[in-house]
Amino acid sequence: MLNTLLSPIDNNNNLDKEHKDKGDLLSQIDVLNKKVTLNKDVVVKTNKILSEENQQLLKESKVVIFGMGGLGGYVAEGLTRVGIGELVLIDYDVFSETNLNRQRFSYEDNIGKKKVLEAKKELNKINSEVKINVIDVKLSEKEIEELFLDEKIKIVVDCLDTIKDRLVLETLCAKNNKILIHGSI
Repeated sequence: MLNTLLSPIDNNNNLDKEHKDKGDLLSQIDVLNKKVTLNKDVVVKTNKILSEENQQLLKESKVVIFGMGGLGGYVAEGLTRVGIGELVLIDYDVFSETNLNRQRFSYEDNIGKKKVLEAKKELNKINSEVKINVIDVKLSEKEIEELFLDEKIKIVVDCLDTIKDRLVLETLCAKNNKILIHGSI
């Protein structure tokens, strides 16, 4: 089954018989370009591995992501695809040419544009049902604490690129009883 999911196209660029007959998401593959047409079925199929209760928890969850660079973009994309209810994307930076080789939402045509605004546009194409809030300014500690007053926010993802900012975020999460997920690449 896993091999079928990973390789539904044969050497002649045709869908295998199982996927042609099923009429499922894989049948929407643009065989010539080998691209998957994304739609609501992506979320539906992802949720087949989750109970209804867990799906509802995801839909009701609000996650804050600090940093939309090399890691933050991929975290936001994954959460969007799995059906998270609401995201808050925080980053004051703009895309530059040096981001093209490693940042999920960096393209030649968006150099100089705000990372969070570009990410929001792309994430809405993946799953328009996710509510996406953007903050495109550097937040002070006081402003972060004000943000953390939102009781719906339970999880904060640290995708920042400086130790100083990470330590501040860690302290504020502990002080405000927020779960902090730290990542780096």
